[in-house]
Amino acid sequence: MFKKIVLDNFKSFNHITLDLSGPDKSPLPYALIYGENGSGKSNLIESLMFLKDTMKTFRSMGRTSGELNEQDILLKASWNAASEIRAMNLSGRSVFNTAGFKKMFKDLCNIVTAAADVRMIGSDAGVSVSYHFVLKGHDGHYEMRFGTNNRLIYEKLSYVVESRTKDIFEIAAGDDRNAAGDTCINTDFSPRLFRNSDHKRRMEDTIQRCWGRHSFLSMLDHEYAVNNSRYMDGSMGTGIADVIGFFNDFVIGNNYEGIFGRGIKDPIMANLESGRIRPDEERRLRIYEDAVNCFFGRIYSDIKKAYYKTELRDGMLHYTLYFLKKVGGKKIDIDIFRESTGNKSMLRLFPILYECARGRTVFYDELDLGIHDLLMKDVMDEIKETFKGQFVATTHNTSLLETTDPKSAFMIQVDSQAYKRILPISRIGRTQKNHNNRDRYMKGMFDAVPIIGMVCLDDIVRYTEKMLEEVT
Repeated sequence: MFKKIVLDNFKSFNHITLDLSGPDKSPLPYALIYGENGSGKSNLIESLMFLKDTMKTFRSMGRTSGELNEQDILLKASWNAASEIRAMNLSGRSVFNTAGFKKMFKDLCNIVTAAADVRMIGSDAGVSVSYHFVLKGHDGHYEMRFGTNNRLIYEKLSYVVESRTKDIFEIAAGDDRNAAGDTCINTDFSPRLFRNSDHKRRMEDTIQRCWGRHSFLSMLDHEYAVNNSRYMDGSMGTGIADVIGFFNDFVIGNNYEGIFGRGIKDPIMANLESGRIRPDEERRLRIYEDAVNCFFGRIYSDIKKAYYKTELRDGMLHYTLYFLKKVGGKKIDIDIFRESTGNKSMLRLFPILYECARGRTVFYDELDLGIHDLLMKDVMDEIKETFKGQFVATTHNTSLLETTDPKSAFMIQVDSQAYKRILPISRIGRTQKNHNNRDRYMKGMFDAVPIIGMVCLDDIVRYTEKMLEEVT
């Protein structure tokens, strides 16, 4: 679970700390984040996506040289491939998206300067991200700093070394340059990190060649991906394998177009709407069909059944989700692509809730998009106590505040100089059991609500029409 996230010069944040620890300093099991539009709620979630992206840059080098083909990625993807590398036409057939395929493969500089530039607009300073977590009962901390040229200049990981939390590695770009004019890279490893001297020499050489455009954690992630576990167990010490596993394992999603299952390992669960599988995987598809049918049948009175229609084409089993619904006194079959925005949103949310109930850490943006406030409240009230992992989501649904623990409801506050901070209600003001925190929030007692001046639309229309007449 994550305990704290600290961001500097990251997107809309000059500096902000999201402290997800409770009064006993242990990670909160769930947290809901509120804020006015544009306050940076989505950017908090994207900071976790950023961590995942930086983990995969070194591994992607093999993919670009032909190590993996389209079929490999579509079948082995650990996230929703549909949104990035596969487009669906109206017939449900998969069309390989070359642009999406290439987008997956970046080095750190590409990621920092990606479409929505990671560095805060107008800032001359580099980006810094810091992630504090608790894993198997031990505290950990991973930090990256980037220079003004968007290259990595500092990286550090602290976690378990011989049952105690210590520094596992620290790497920094030095001030000196070698004979070739390249910046020298200074490394400091725990004596327990490498168990194999040959492996250590090889990794040190890789660091000197590639660090800066790739993180050391990304290099190690690649090592664990391409080598067998027996070799890696004999080569690497400390708890670094657990950290890499945790960073790969946590899930990120959103309730709008785009990736909504990054980190979900099962391709069917990550693509519940439609997809393609091997024919021998149909039994697994039907098991997930039962789960979806049970979930939707209990929260929607008009849905009588959720099921998959399948078709065997080109040696693959193509599937599409359908709902049997009662409409105008008749029962009709509706495919997911013709369903309402709310039902599609709930389907995207289901895998996230499922994974959290299994004990995984999940982050979700726009929890309530397209879903009725009362339905979302009832669902969360029913399931939040079943979370075995950690659930962190952004939302505008104020009805959730009626039953959310004040220490788990966070508000992004923006001062007159546009500096931001994020605090739980319990730290903003005194709360009591009889307080209605929804009413208090709507009255502006916790900030994080939009405040507008007087809007006279009639004056705007008259002025605009008058100006248009003058130019025609």
